[in-house]
Amino acid sequence: MVCGVLAKAGHAQTAEDSIKVRELRVLAEEKADAGDYRYAANILDRALEIDSLDFMLWLRRADIEEKIDGSQDAIYFISRAGLLDSMRAEPYNRASIYYSARGNIEAGVALINKALSLTTIDSVRVGYLVNRGAVYIQGNDLDNAIKDFQAALKLDPTDYAARNNLAATLGRVGRDYEAIEQFKKLKAVTQDTAFELLGIAVNLGLCYSDIDSFEQSLHYFDLALSINPDEALAYSNRSSTLRKLGRLDEALENINKSIALYPANSYAYMYLAEIYFDQGLVKEGCRTLDYADSIGFKQQYGEKTEELRVKHCQ
Repeated sequence: MVCGVLAKAGHAQTAEDSIKVRELRVLAEEKADAGDYRYAANILDRALEIDSLDFMLWLRRADIEEKIDGSQDAIYFISRAGLLDSMRAEPYNRASIYYSARGNIEAGVALINKALSLTTIDSVRVGYLVNRGAVYIQGNDLDNAIKDFQAALKLDPTDYAARNNLAATLGRVGRDYEAIEQFKKLKAVTQDTAFELLGIAVNLGLCYSDIDSFEQSLHYFDLALSINPDEALAYSNRSSTLRKLGRLDEALENINKSIALYPANSYAYMYLAEIYFDQGLVKEGCRTLDYADSIGFKQQYGEKTEELRVKHCQ
């Protein structure tokens, strides 16, 4: 229980107390690694009863709380860390992530601004600029997001998250050639892990499709699928490119594979509806648009389904 943490609050004064806190932290991490977050939380509460002045322990307790389904109490533990030292930046960064994840973009921006004002360490500022850019994206302020990712890259041109997010955001605002340039730079500095290359390949495929370089687009989607044959987003976006080329049977095959792998992806159903319309299957297309909206397309992505409905379903 959150309110129970304060019952025996006090700073660890003895070697025995310090050893006990370390042991509890190790045990908590073992439980967290096993996915038993409630048990891990209870163990860290016991550690905080012994030593309530451990700044990082409060933040770790907040991390664990965020992983407990349905809990909204992480902000309490973040605040306790902030009370220990109001001039340290990290609690403001964590609070920004907490509030922006719950849709409070204004608070998210204000808190990350405070975090940035409290640190001059370049490596830390890079992370905070990337985080603020992500908050701006949540608020659909893509121009400021781009500025933050660019500022982060001035401090560290090798930062993967900053360049990846910059490239993706440039693509979202239609600056596809710049996005391609950034993704290629990202590919040049990546550590060649499968996960990183997979994301780069999918994004390059999208960008090339947007500028009608369809064969190049298919090349990168094929590269993504060679890395992970079960990558649902590669199949769905490959399907869209094939549709643009008029290869409707292949497009339908790819979108069905994507949906089988990731049935909750509302965008895939919008792509499927477009294929149906191109095939002259209007009723099937309209029903598919309705299903896409029923699982969140309009809420997540805007009015594209409505535009298709006006065009084909009236």
